[in-house]
Amino acid sequence: MADTGFDQAQASRFARLALDCVHKPYPNKIAHSLNSDADVKPPRELTPAFYGCYDWHSSVHGHWLLVRLIRLFPDAPFVAEARRALAQSPHDPGALHNCGHALVALNRHAEALEKFRQALMAMPDSVELRHNEAIAMLALGMWPQAWERLEARLKIPSLHVADGLPEYVPHWRGEFDIGGKTILLQAEQGLGDTLQYVRYLPWVTQRGARVVLRVQPVLGKLLANFPGADKVITFYDHVSDVDFQCPLMSLPMAFGTTVAKVPARVPYLSMPPEYLLLWQALLGIPRRKRIGIAWSGMQHAPHRSLPLAMLAPLLERPDLEFHALQHEIPAADRSWLDAHPMVVDHSPKLKEFADNAAVVALMDLVVTIDTSIAHLAGALGKPVWIMLPFSADCRWLLDRADTPWYPTARLFRQRQPGDWHGVVAEVVRALSG
Repeated sequence: MADTGFDQAQASRFARLALDCVHKPYPNKIAHSLNSDADVKPPRELTPAFYGCYDWHSSVHGHWLLVRLIRLFPDAPFVAEARRALAQSPHDPGALHNCGHALVALNRHAEALEKFRQALMAMPDSVELRHNEAIAMLALGMWPQAWERLEARLKIPSLHVADGLPEYVPHWRGEFDIGGKTILLQAEQGLGDTLQYVRYLPWVTQRGARVVLRVQPVLGKLLANFPGADKVITFYDHVSDVDFQCPLMSLPMAFGTTVAKVPARVPYLSMPPEYLLLWQALLGIPRRKRIGIAWSGMQHAPHRSLPLAMLAPLLERPDLEFHALQHEIPAADRSWLDAHPMVVDHSPKLKEFADNAAVVALMDLVVTIDTSIAHLAGALGKPVWIMLPFSADCRWLLDRADTPWYPTARLFRQRQPGDWHGVVAEVVRALSG
């Protein structure tokens, strides 16, 4: 485990704080509790949840604080503490919700689902509980019902799903005919989510609708000519003259997606030809097998990332040529890379995601963590090996080495929390086989 400057005794102290936030969401009391440990600076992974305990939503932040503590200290007795809280108040929805979060972090989704549903019996209008129920169900493969419950995300302000959606435009979720109408399909959340769910756009077109696709600015050039889109705009552009709207992550529900029924024909994404020509010239003629790598992602999910140095057993292969596919390289990794120049760094030249797509298209294989690069490679139909944490995102299901979303993908999972060494060793063995 990386040095966080935070020992297990302090972690236990703040695990109890997290439980206190769940049961007693009073900012002054929580602030006093935090100030009593003013000399303790939380590690980066805990900062948002830590300071979120000051506000009136401290119950929600308390849940996330406990989850992050579990991921940093997987051997600590936090789940046992949560269970003791349940024993003292077995019908308390906050304690049940808290225990469900902890169980998700330990990859025990069936048990987590049970806790979320028990909590929902007491709080049937809780959108946070309904959303977490959906996440557990998605991981368990219970997709048709899960997609419906996932609509609760639209009512959770912290997810920003509804940001920028026209207030006056009615929603469409597949329930009525849209032939001859214009529909706005809007991206939401991360770049990987957009790249994963944009695959449904041709299905909407087949319903006879004219489609306006609105995406993150960095994806604008890559998706500018996406098949079936009559118009592609970005979040910088104003929306006008649409009859209906649908966030991209609502499309699986609209089309009744099951594990056995996924639009998975690849490639469904291509890159502008001028970008491909540019990068062919920049990379030159391949002399060895090219491997693209991505090891660090967005910091809201630090448990998905690993230090570049951990990939050393892979990067030491002299018969392979490694290319960094990331827009940004963390300072610590750049220092390691300067001392061990095993990877071609393209980050200064990766201005648009169309650049990333062109580089990925020129690779023989992509090895990546769960980040947007994984979805980019999968959408392009490139062989991609995805390294997953112990408690992986629900889209990857459980205990599978494949995924219905990307037929060219292979999944490498942690067997224990934080065990990236085991994952890298498995990748090295697979590459040698």
